[in-house]
Amino acid sequence: MQQTEGAADNSAQEEQKRRAAAAAALVVEPSMVVGLGVGSTVGYVLPALAKRMRGGELKNVVYVASSAEVAARAAFLGLPVVVLNERPHIDLSIDGADEVDRELRLLKGRSGSPVCEKTLAQASRRRVIVVDHSKLSDWLGQRARLAVEVFPFAWRLEHAYLQELGASPELRIADGGHFLTECGNLVLDCDFRRFGRPTDPAELSASLDARAGIAGHGLFVNLVTEVFVGKDSGVHLIVAQRGDG
Repeated sequence: MQQTEGAADNSAQEEQKRRAAAAAALVVEPSMVVGLGVGSTVGYVLPALAKRMRGGELKNVVYVASSAEVAARAAFLGLPVVVLNERPHIDLSIDGADEVDRELRLLKGRSGSPVCEKTLAQASRRRVIVVDHSKLSDWLGQRARLAVEVFPFAWRLEHAYLQELGASPELRIADGGHFLTECGNLVLDCDFRRFGRPTDPAELSASLDARAGIAGHGLFVNLVTEVFVGKDSGVHLIVAQRGDG
C-alpha cells in the first residue's frame, strides 16, 4: 500500500522527535535530579534514558515527573521516580513544546499540564526542550494556541478577560466533559494571532500572571537554556544567549 503524503510527513516528524530526544537524553549525568515534562517528545526521551540506565551510565539518577501519567511510564521502564517536595532542586529538566520562537520562548500546554511543567522548569538549573523542526516559528501563535489554566470557579471571568486581550479562548473538552489538568483546573485554549499580528510574549505573560483567577499558562519566557531540534539531517542544538537563561 502506498503511503500518503500526510502519513509520510507525520512519520518524518516522529523520526525527528526521536533523534532530538536521543540527543537530549545524553546530557543527563550520574547523580542528577531530572525533571520530566509532558508530551509526545518526552515519550521518546524515557526509553533513551532507560537504555542508558540499564547500561550502567546513569547511576543514582532520580526523576521528578510533571504528571502522574509520565511518572507511571517512567516507573514502568525502571526509572526511579520521586516527587518534587522530596527533591525540590532539579539539576536538569527535559520537556517538549508546541511552538518555539527565535528567542527560545515557548508555547506549551497542549498535553494539559502547564502549571506543573512550568513549576518544574522554574525549579531547574538547566532547562532543555526537545522538538521536531516543525515546531520552530518566527513568532509565537503562528502554529499553536496558548493554554491558559484557570480555576474552575473563575473560568467565565477569565474567559471574558482573555477576550478583552484580543484572544479567542475555547474551553477544552475531553470525553464529553471539561478537561481537567493535573492540578484539577480547567484549560482555555487561546488564539492570540490578532488578525495576524504577533503579541509581545513578555507583556502577555505579565498580564496573565497578574490575574488571580488564572492558575498559570503555557507561555514560557526566559526559562529555556537550550533546544534540541530534530531535523531530517540530524539534530541542531540552539543555546540561549541570555545571561539569565
